Amino acid sequence: MCGIMRLKGIGEELVMQLDAIGDWIRLAREAKGWSQSKLARSARIACSTLNRWERGRTLPSVPELEAILRVLGVSEMERAHALSLLHARRAVRAVKQVDGQYTTPPLIGDVIRALRWRRGWSVSDLAHAVQVSERAVRAWERSENLPSDQMLHQLCFVLDASAEEAAVLTSRRVFLALPASGVEVAEERVREALLDLWNRLWRGDTEGMDLRFLTLESQAWHLAHTHKRGAYWWGAVQITRCQWLLHQSRIKEAEQRAYATWRLVSREPAHRRGSAWLIQAIARGAMRNRAGELTKPLEGVQILHDWLDLVRPWKEMEAWFLRGIAECLSIVQRHDEAITYSLNALHLAQQTEYPVEMHLSQNSVAYMLLRANRAHEAVRYLSQHPDLHPINQVENALLWHETLRAVGERADALRWYEHAVQLVQQYQIPGYRSRLASLEQAL
Repeated sequence: MCGIMRLKGIGEELVMQLDAIGDWIRLAREAKGWSQSKLARSARIACSTLNRWERGRTLPSVPELEAILRVLGVSEMERAHALSLLHARRAVRAVKQVDGQYTTPPLIGDVIRALRWRRGWSVSDLAHAVQVSERAVRAWERSENLPSDQMLHQLCFVLDASAEEAAVLTSRRVFLALPASGVEVAEERVREALLDLWNRLWRGDTEGMDLRFLTLESQAWHLAHTHKRGAYWWGAVQITRCQWLLHQSRIKEAEQRAYATWRLVSREPAHRRGSAWLIQAIARGAMRNRAGELTKPLEGVQILHDWLDLVRPWKEMEAWFLRGIAECLSIVQRHDEAITYSLNALHLAQQTEYPVEMHLSQNSVAYMLLRANRAHEAVRYLSQHPDLHPINQVENALLWHETLRAVGERADALRWYEHAVQLVQQYQIPGYRSRLASLEQAL
């Protein structure tokens, strides 16, 4: 670290935990051993003005604060934190220009956007729900304006915010703060938090996950600027969040995050395997229009095919990509090709040590045969596995239901349908309402 953190041993954690810009300036000044008059003179501002800032009587403008930061010789990390304490619209814009590599630490607008995406709403939907213009909603989500106290409470209500999410939104802090406990963001702390989120993801947890990810992202952002392995952890958080968004069927959101993360992650050899999730997000997003409708499946085929070389070192990942290609081809009724790709995926899965991949690949073949009106052949490939993500459990149940119904086993098919409904309700899995309703009508 450069700048004030090299001076007089003042700990970074003390400076970075301050909530008032006046206190931040005072401590930074004292760390250099400067008087108010010397700092004011160097920054070409009035000493009385600086005194009022440090006492919290008034706030500096962004240009005035930038002048202070320049003469103090702070790092980009410290500059970002100082600007965040200003809580002004121009300060948010200035922070966004600090570091293009790691974008910015999460802002309150990111919480609003995440809750909107979670509800499956467009900007227009939210604007209509709270009776404001779309322009106002976009300004909130960019953190360029803060809603009024009354509007913040209304947003919490219409977006179905949890108590913890509501507390963050109504605090009126533009920037998500670092946790109050602990003197710094340590690598071990981020590792443990990420492992906890990863375990929650594979259990199918949904409660509070958006805020958990944003909080961890804030920690990882700070770690990326202070630790030699910070870039790795930033990438790991982004990849894991992308996985979770895909599991939640928030495809367009996952696609946006994948594009924003790819440039950094692609430079990290340790993330080569994990970056396959980003390619999957980009492929699935490219297949859909802005409304989320599946309109361009062949674009997904092209993207997955172009990136097969990335995953060839891992047969289970290559099998996953081949299953994705098969599904896209099946959508456009190129059934023979789809079956071939799914069989190739099964062949690869059989060479791995992952029973789940074998199960998924067998069911992929069954699904392709079912789509080709070859249900009796599909039955031979149907598989079950006890250790599946809830999304895969639902897909497994629906596949059994549709296949058994196609061969006339209606009683067994009904049981699998009821199991799928139970799973969707138990894990609060979005995106299945219309499909289940359609199957219920058929029953």
